[in-house]
Amino acid sequence: HPGEELPEYFVTALQLTPEEHVRMQAAVQRWVDASISKTVNCPRDWTVEDVERLYRLAYELGCKGITIYRDGSRSEQVLAATERKDGAEEKAGKAPDPEPFGKRRPHPRPPARKGQTIERPTPLGTAHVTVNSWQDVSGYYGPMETFIAVGKAGSEVQAMSEALGRVISVSLQSGVDPREIARALRGIGGPNPVGFGPSRVRSVPDAVGQVLEAILEAEELAAQHLPAAASEEERDLDLCPKCGAPALVRQDGCEKCLECGYSRC
Repeated sequence: HPGEELPEYFVTALQLTPEEHVRMQAAVQRWVDASISKTVNCPRDWTVEDVERLYRLAYELGCKGITIYRDGSRSEQVLAATERKDGAEEKAGKAPDPEPFGKRRPHPRPPARKGQTIERPTPLGTAHVTVNSWQDVSGYYGPMETFIAVGKAGSEVQAMSEALGRVISVSLQSGVDPREIARALRGIGGPNPVGFGPSRVRSVPDAVGQVLEAILEAEELAAQHLPAAASEEERDLDLCPKCGAPALVRQDGCEKCLECGYSRC
């Protein structure tokens, strides 16, 4: 009957109360041996206690299953009610402008920086990866700068390596987690990997990812072993002369490797 007003028993899901949803399901469940379920639409201001009360009602009425959806709990939903003010449809507000690129700038670098250079063999030659760490304005201490040298100066390989180091440095100084950078670089493969087992290096990016991971693991070990009030100088890590890992820390006038246990005073 086009144009005619619907009778009162023609209601939508949002016009029923949550209790009415459950009672409607219970009326059908009574005559069905298998478990049935329907979506119980709840208003967005419902609390955990309200949901608990609804679960108990479903159990008492003999329902074998129940599905609850709270309005607004997802960014998109199949059915939503449009709010109206003074009988007129509320106009949608203008979408906020997206955050412009470049709003977050890299942290300024201190004039004096501490770091270490680690060599890794790669399919294109030995990579010299320098990683400098310092404490930024937020109090975070960790890798903040990388320099990568592979091949001769002026070569295409060296240009690409230098570019990779600069991009990593900008990312670190802009707040990107170094673990995410290492994870993104690890495993990038080429046609001629070198080494075997844990020492296998598939490419220059893979070597850089390995160096970052090694430094992060060593700094985490240092944080566990050094006192909470350790100075930045005490947290500075060096290469162990025995195992070669960047895990040599200075504590109480002695040096100790957190990787293999080597020590000297």
